[in-house]
Amino acid sequence: MVGDTIVNNLAYKKLYYEVVSYAQDLGWGCFTCGFWSSGFFWQQYLFGFIREDSTKKVFIIANPTVMPPIVCSSTDFSTEKILYDFNLNVGDTVPWKPSNNLVTAIDSVQAPNGEFLRTTRFVYTSDYWTEGLGSNLGLFGSYMDIPFECGCATECAQASDLLPPNSLPCDFPVGITKLQAKSKLQLSPNPFSDFISLTSPFQSSSLLSVMNSQGQIILKKRLQPFEKISFTKNELPTEGLIFFRLISDDGVSQSGIAVHIF
Repeated sequence: MVGDTIVNNLAYKKLYYEVVSYAQDLGWGCFTCGFWSSGFFWQQYLFGFIREDSTKKVFIIANPTVMPPIVCSSTDFSTEKILYDFNLNVGDTVPWKPSNNLVTAIDSVQAPNGEFLRTTRFVYTSDYWTEGLGSNLGLFGSYMDIPFECGCATECAQASDLLPPNSLPCDFPVGITKLQAKSKLQLSPNPFSDFISLTSPFQSSSLLSVMNSQGQIILKKRLQPFEKISFTKNELPTEGLIFFRLISDDGVSQSGIAVHIF
């Protein structure tokens, strides 16, 4: 979310989403998102506008001029819709939720910076909202039915660093939060073919996790303050995208994505 704007005399934050892909020309016309030659494809789109009022209700308006990302909902968001209400109590119902709309519990989770985030839970326990993050079923989870066989999910959250187990790091905040956003981990060279290096920016020890494109952790390593480490191509997956995540003992994290050219 970058920048402010006024719509119908109300202040909103601009809400963007990113498309990042990597493609390699294999001689058979193989491509991803229309990108034919080896390298990166990156584009940022204005998805719409989001605001939170003084009663902790979150509203959203989608931008009708762009193709939206998968939202797992058929609701038309081109006019303002309420997305969340973080001031609900046990026994309340959520009228815009298509199912599982009875609030059964209110508790909290603690972010790495020590702040407690209010969590609203429903009858179906795998469907819940966390203030500053939104639904665990994705940004538009409050408009979704209970998943059956397939569905959306919140994989990661940049601003609060509440990364679900075995999920990928990302740089997309899914709510309005006052928490400090984490920085990107510097990886060099990137893309790489023979080796890749990184240096811990932390004054305390940290834990480095390296994941493949399926979110599987392929190695973990403890790093000392400001330690530099390198990996050869044989130590890392041969597939294109590799995810690095570094978490300090103080609870601060940085993450980055590298492209392995092979």
